[in-house]
Amino acid sequence: MKVKLIIISILLFTSKSFATQWFVNVNFGDDNNDGLSIVVGPGNVGPKKSIAAAYFAASPNDTIYISEGIYEEFLILNKTMVLRGNNWGIDPVKQARNAETVIVPPGTFIGTGISGNSAIEIQSCCIEIDGICVSGNNPNNLISSTKYDQQFEIGYCIAAQGMYSDLKLNNLILRNFYHSGIAFSSGVFSSGKNLLKNSLITCGENNSVGVSILDNFYSDIFNVKIDSTGTGILINNFSDKTNNNIYCSQTIIKAENKGVQVTNFSSNTDNWIFEYLGVLQFDTNISFNAFEFLDNSSKCTFDINNSVVSQSNKAFLINNCTNDFIIKFTDNSIFNSNIGYLFYQPIIAPAVSYNITNTKLQTIDSVAFLAYSEGGLLTLKLTDNKILQGKHGVFSIGNSLIDPGNTVFSNLDGYYFYLDSSLNGEIPTWNIDASNCSFNGTLGNLLTGKEAFRTEDRIRHFMDKSILGWVNIKNTCLFVTGNDGNIFVNRAYNKASNNWNIFIDSFTNNEELYIKKPIHFFTHRDAGISKITMDDISATLYLHGRFSLSEGLVLNTGIIETTNSDTLICYRNNFSSVLSKGNINSYVNGPLYIRYVNLPYNYNIADTIPIGVGNDYRPFYIFFKWQSVNAYSDFGFKVLKGLAPISNIPSGITHISTMKYWEITDPLNSGSFMTDSVGLTYSTTAINDLVNDPKNLRVIYNKASITTDIGGKGDFVSNGRIISSSSGTGFGIYTVGNAKGGNNILNPYYPVGLISTKGNCINDSIIISAENSRSDSAINNWEWKINGPSIVPTPDNSMKIIKKFPVIGKYTISLVVKNKFGLTDTVYEDINILPKPQLQYNATQPCYPKTIQLNNTSIIPPSTLISQSEWKIDTSLYTGVIYNYNPTTSGIHKALLKTTLNNGCWDTLTIYINSPLKPVLKLAPSGDTSICNGDSILAKITKSKGVIIWNDGNNYDSIKIKNNFSVKGTLYSSPQCFVSDSIKVNVIPVPVVDAGNDYTVLPGKFVKLQATSNGMVEWIPDTWLDDATILTPTARPLATTKYIVRAYNIEGCEAYDSMTLKVNSENISPIPNLLTPNGDGENDKWVLSNISDPENCRVKVFTREGLMVYSSESYQNDWGGTRNDKDLPDGYYIFIIEHKITNEVFTGILNIIK
Repeated sequence: MKVKLIIISILLFTSKSFATQWFVNVNFGDDNNDGLSIVVGPGNVGPKKSIAAAYFAASPNDTIYISEGIYEEFLILNKTMVLRGNNWGIDPVKQARNAETVIVPPGTFIGTGISGNSAIEIQSCCIEIDGICVSGNNPNNLISSTKYDQQFEIGYCIAAQGMYSDLKLNNLILRNFYHSGIAFSSGVFSSGKNLLKNSLITCGENNSVGVSILDNFYSDIFNVKIDSTGTGILINNFSDKTNNNIYCSQTIIKAENKGVQVTNFSSNTDNWIFEYLGVLQFDTNISFNAFEFLDNSSKCTFDINNSVVSQSNKAFLINNCTNDFIIKFTDNSIFNSNIGYLFYQPIIAPAVSYNITNTKLQTIDSVAFLAYSEGGLLTLKLTDNKILQGKHGVFSIGNSLIDPGNTVFSNLDGYYFYLDSSLNGEIPTWNIDASNCSFNGTLGNLLTGKEAFRTEDRIRHFMDKSILGWVNIKNTCLFVTGNDGNIFVNRAYNKASNNWNIFIDSFTNNEELYIKKPIHFFTHRDAGISKITMDDISATLYLHGRFSLSEGLVLNTGIIETTNSDTLICYRNNFSSVLSKGNINSYVNGPLYIRYVNLPYNYNIADTIPIGVGNDYRPFYIFFKWQSVNAYSDFGFKVLKGLAPISNIPSGITHISTMKYWEITDPLNSGSFMTDSVGLTYSTTAINDLVNDPKNLRVIYNKASITTDIGGKGDFVSNGRIISSSSGTGFGIYTVGNAKGGNNILNPYYPVGLISTKGNCINDSIIISAENSRSDSAINNWEWKINGPSIVPTPDNSMKIIKKFPVIGKYTISLVVKNKFGLTDTVYEDINILPKPQLQYNATQPCYPKTIQLNNTSIIPPSTLISQSEWKIDTSLYTGVIYNYNPTTSGIHKALLKTTLNNGCWDTLTIYINSPLKPVLKLAPSGDTSICNGDSILAKITKSKGVIIWNDGNNYDSIKIKNNFSVKGTLYSSPQCFVSDSIKVNVIPVPVVDAGNDYTVLPGKFVKLQATSNGMVEWIPDTWLDDATILTPTARPLATTKYIVRAYNIEGCEAYDSMTLKVNSENISPIPNLLTPNGDGENDKWVLSNISDPENCRVKVFTREGLMVYSSESYQNDWGGTRNDKDLPDGYYIFIIEHKITNEVFTGILNIIK
């Protein structure tokens, strides 16, 4: 097997390394030749005549060189091969070519299938075709010419259907094809990368395609020119997820119908880069789209950059693509086309967005950008784009949104922006900010005057409905124009925010506007609407220019600001116009013109002119009969501050007002008119007219240096109006004057004393102020006096004093004010000082966290009631006489009690309430306790803070108890928070015990002990005893022992007695009592010499404490004084020897000495 593999490897290497070169020459070759020589030689040496013969003879990876000439044949390339024509390596677009190697069909084959209808059909990968011309026009076949006098005898020049890769098609000329110059299709699965480069594809039938790339077949295209085809490049039906980068670069397309069409992408994830393309129309009589993207939903990206489109119907058509299908448009140029970009989303299409950057669109006949959606939101973001010359700029139709960014519009004949629904789509609902766009060289935000209106005229939008979109060309500015832009003021007003500017140059007679916010109107030429209604307290209309109201003015709330050069003109007639009287919250602050129009002769006019100055509403009343022969006349009304420009004062008038005056002007020089009467308004103090004597107030009229008293008198003591009693006045100046004997000051130099007080409760700091006195009278001295039930010192010389009144009752305050001119004014004010409540309360103090009850028990003065009782504890506020407070923490809580009487006086009291923790009291021992007679017990007391009370009246820190005793203690944190503990002691009698007599016995001898007791007993120690818990145990001692008898009862009381059991240590046994295990041969072993049969003896040896150190059941006279093989220390030991046959027992002392 190894040998075979080596041979195969060698053969493969040899085959690849030594590819054969084949030669074909249709002119003098012969298919019987060997094909291995370019020239004819002896035998069969020479080139083949047909390409097919050479291809059949060649092996994979061979190269076939094909000479110039016409080759009538079909080629099926099913193995790896290189085919080189007479122009291999020579670009047919940029370089001069040699005579061509031309492959033509032997007949007419224009069916739709690739097989049998292709001049070259590729059925293998790794095929290179270079320098060949494939033509569907065989000069030897005479058929009818079709379009453009061309013949089409082949369906496809070169076609491949399969998952092929590494196909290289270079320097080719493909022409006269019916379906496609190149048709690549992979099928379900994707191919590898292929390459089409430096080729010319031309002259296709009108529905043909220059390059068809279908069904996941991947090929880069570089430096290709496609000319005179129906479609330049078709890319269709890609779904494989390969993440390839596919390039189409430096390619020129000149086609009839479509330049590039991309369609039916789904799930594909590739990056397609189209760069440096030139796409233009071939036949100007046929509608041509440069780029079409249709029905795509994959997650791939198309990057179209640095490309040029010319002479197209639609440069870019994007139809029914999803947001995952990304198209980038960058650095492109479009010239001489009908539509630049058309984006369309049908009804069921999802939302999608596109970015177009740095595109130049010039000479666009219809519209540069058109966004049209009947489905999801279609968004276009434009950056650095230029629309130069042509018709329209940007169209937004249906559910579309365009962000124009900084787009440049220059020399357009039509609209800059157009929002429309005429194409059966939804109306746009998104606002467009065009303030950063440039319009004929001027930034939108910098547009002024006529430029702004001319720009607005080129915008079609719908600002009258809140759901509709609009275009803003200048920040905070909107435009109303009578040409083709927005023509309605309401539309602009509804879109504007507070203090925006609305520029108006049109007049809409049937439009009524309700103003409910601050807004600015700028008028370019005569402009106006039918009616304005001021209808909100925050509304202000700032007028800049002339603005007319054909049906009147309604003033509910809100101010209109005008100036001498910014005029509001209100039309008045006898049937439909309205002129509101205004009020203190709504008037015209500045001049107001009334245009009386088409009134019947002698028509009675009685108008209140709603004017004012600053914050001062000062209407003017006019009564006269219309006697003008003109169709209309204008009357200008205004009120001014200060002294009227009147040089002489009529007789009977002491002085005129220096505060306000009115003027009626004749702006159109329409002539004179005669009033029946006029009316003015005045104030006593609030606006400082100082009308103190209305009955002696008069109306003064001045015209042409003639001043007249036209009578009248005021109708109110306070703010009111005065109507003249004489007629015959007209245009001129009007003011008020003081008649002789009157007391109307009408002058800012007289001081006015005014007193205001804040507070009226006993002992409060009551503020007494004169700060409402006239601010323009320069008061510099205040003299106060207070008289009443108690003395209140008042040495103060100030505008404001603070005093406390210690006694209730009525006091009179007097004030004399003096100004810098030495003028004085005296005023009086009464104040009634009222009583306050006397605050007190009670509160429970239970243990935390129980509820604390607070009770307001304040004492109130006679004839008063508590109107409100407030408790504030921590952050809680409660109203009521009784408050049940639930503390959140233990300890002291600061609280505030506020009690208000029905006379308005109140007082506060700061209180502290306690929520104590439950105290701790512990007696140890506690409860019932017993002690034995004669004993005592010390009871310990553990307690927390508080007061402890014992039931026996004593005070204890601890309690020592000997006899029967009982006591109880209670510890208090507060009266409602306490804890108790107690102890009771009983004395119990102790038992009687007698241990009995002492005894003397021999070691190991049994003896019965005799004790007596009336309790239970315990012998201590229990050594040598058979039962230490009975009165008469049996003892077998080995050493003298003192026994203690402990007698006790069940209550734990006990008594003790003792006796001694003495053991006689004298050795009276016949057994040897000396052992000297020192190795000298004498007494080294303990030998029972007096016992003839020691093996029948049971031997035990103990220490004097009773510890057994040796035992043997059959002694052999062999023990040497050891325990566990270790020598025992010298000393006395006790032994017991029991003869198992005779039952004799021997005891005694054994002395061990080494």
